[in-house]
Amino acid sequence: KRDYVYRGVELMSVIDIVLCMILVVFLGLKLKSVYGEINIMLSLGACLFITYAVVTRLNILIQYISRITSAINLDIQYIGIIVKMLAVSYICQLGSAVCRDASSTAIAVQIDIIGRISMVLIGMPVIMGVVELLSKLIA
Repeated sequence: KRDYVYRGVELMSVIDIVLCMILVVFLGLKLKSVYGEINIMLSLGACLFITYAVVTRLNILIQYISRITSAINLDIQYIGIIVKMLAVSYICQLGSAVCRDASSTAIAVQIDIIGRISMVLIGMPVIMGVVELLSKLIA
């Protein structure tokens, strides 16, 4: 068991993951001259590993979110929207970075655009709620 735990997050595991990813980058740079396509595969594997590490720690985030919603009596719908926006942001950033590593900048830009549009669409109920609240206050 690790001694460096801060409110449920193991700090050493974060350091371990970052050091492992730095090792993967150096390995990819070394092997790139011999096997050109291996760098993309190593990058994709590292991204999948980090995604797995993030997903396994989501229960901590969910516990904090449920505490916040119960403490301030907030509608759970808004928290769900925030979580969806964070997920879209993370997925699009990951996909965009992988495409940029593979020298597919045009596809990366399209992923960024669809991510931004998706986030606006996901956040639309919040915007409509604010507009309705303002119209009630003005009237």
